[in-house]
Amino acid sequence: MKVLRKIRIDTTYGQLSLALFTICVVSGIFLAIPYNVEKPYESISILMIANPAASLFRNLHYWSAQLFLIFIMVHIYDHFSKKEGIRLKKGLWARLSLGVLIIFLAMLTGFLLKADADSLQARRILESLVSGIPFAGNLLGYSLLGKAGSLQLVYVHHIATFTIFIAIIIFEHTRKIWPKWGEFVSATLVAALLSLFITAPLHDNLNPTVKGPWYFIGFQEVLHWLTRPEYSLLIILLLMVLIFLVPFGNKRNVFLTKRSLLILTIAYFMLTFTGLFFRGANWQWTWPWEKGYVHEVLPQIRVAPLNFHPGFSPEQVAASPLINGHKESCLICHDDVKGFTLSHNPQTIGCFSCHGGHPFEADKNQAHKGMVLIPGNLAGATRSCGTAKCHPDITKRINTSLMSTLSGMISVDRFVFNEQDNPDALTTVHHLGSSAAGEHLKNLCVRCHLGNPKTETGPIT
Repeated sequence: MKVLRKIRIDTTYGQLSLALFTICVVSGIFLAIPYNVEKPYESISILMIANPAASLFRNLHYWSAQLFLIFIMVHIYDHFSKKEGIRLKKGLWARLSLGVLIIFLAMLTGFLLKADADSLQARRILESLVSGIPFAGNLLGYSLLGKAGSLQLVYVHHIATFTIFIAIIIFEHTRKIWPKWGEFVSATLVAALLSLFITAPLHDNLNPTVKGPWYFIGFQEVLHWLTRPEYSLLIILLLMVLIFLVPFGNKRNVFLTKRSLLILTIAYFMLTFTGLFFRGANWQWTWPWEKGYVHEVLPQIRVAPLNFHPGFSPEQVAASPLINGHKESCLICHDDVKGFTLSHNPQTIGCFSCHGGHPFEADKNQAHKGMVLIPGNLAGATRSCGTAKCHPDITKRINTSLMSTLSGMISVDRFVFNEQDNPDALTTVHHLGSSAAGEHLKNLCVRCHLGNPKTETGPIT
C-alpha cells in the first residue's frame, strides 16, 4: 500500500504522457511489421480478422495515442492554471508551442494511414485547406501529404518526422527518455485493458456516415458553418499564437491570453460533442431517439473482446476475395453461396454489404451481431440496399413511390368494390384490411409485393 500511495503522490500528467508516448512508439514498431503501406486498408482488415497479436498491438497503439493526447492536454491545462509564471527560454517555449501542432499532426497522419472512407475524406479536407494557403499552399500540401493516392510520405512523417520531433521536445522539456516504472505499468495496464475489449475503429466503406477522429470532429463542425473553409486555418494560427504568448507580458495580458485559450477550448469541446453525438450521414442533425441513431451517428464504436483463437489463418484470409478494398471474414465460411446475379454475387460485393453484421470479426457470434437476415425488406433497406456504394438515392424515395404504396391500385379497387367514394384517395399497402377489396388485392399481388415484409428465407410462394 505504501508503494501504491507513493506512486499516486509522485505521479504527474507529464509522467503519464511520457509513459503513454513510450507505449505508443513501441507498439507502433510491432504494428509496422504486418502493415502494408501499399495496401493499407486490406492489410489492416487481414490482421483484424486473422492476426490477433497484430490486432492487439494495433489496439494498444491506438488507445495509448488517444490517452497520450488527452493527458498532454490536461498537462498543458495544469501548467496554465497555476499562478506561477512559466520560466522557459523563448526558443524552447516556441518549440513546445509548435509541438502541440506536431502532436495533432502525428495523430492525424496515423488516422490517414487506415485509408478507409473516414481517412480518405480527412485527407481530401486537408489537401483542400492546405492548397488554399497563398503562395506556398501546393508545395506545403505536397510536402505534408505527398502525391495523390500514395501514403508513403504520410507514413514517413508519422513514424519518423513527427515522432522524432515529439521525442526531442519531450526530452528538452523533461530531460528524460524513459518514464518512471510506476507510471509505465499503470499506463500499460489501462491501455491493455481498453485494447482487449474495444477495437480500434475501421470504416467498412459502406456506411454513409463519414467522420474524422474525435479530436478532428470539432474542426469538421467549424468547416460546416464556414462559407470560406480556408478561414479555419486562421483559427489554428490564433491558437498557436495564444499558446506562445502565455508566458510573456504583464499579469493582465497573461490572464487575458489564458482566459482566451480556455474559452476557445470549451467552445471547441462543445463543437466536438455536437459533431460526435448529433451528426449523421452527410453531416445531418440526428437526435439520439431517432431510428438507427447508433448505426448512423456512432457506427465505429465496437465493444467486443479480442478473439485470440480465430478459426482461420492469415493465408486463408489473403486468399479470399477482395471486397471494396478489404477482406471479409464472412466469405471465408460462406465461400460457396450460389444463385445470385453477377451484380449481387457475394464474390463481388461480399455478404456484409447486404446483411450487415461485422465483416472484420473472426468470432462467429460477434460477426453475426446486428446482422439482417432478410435484407430485402423496405423497412431496413437503407442499411442494406441503400449503403454508400449501392443504391442510396433509390432507397430514399422508394417508400413513397407508387410501386411501393400501391395507392392508386388500392383506391381504385376499393372504389370498384364500393368501399370508398373517391378513387383518388391516398393510402398505402400496409393499410389493407379483410374486406372484399382487401382480400382481392392480397390475392392479386400484395402478398408478394416488395412493400410486404418478408419473415422467412426462401422463394416467395
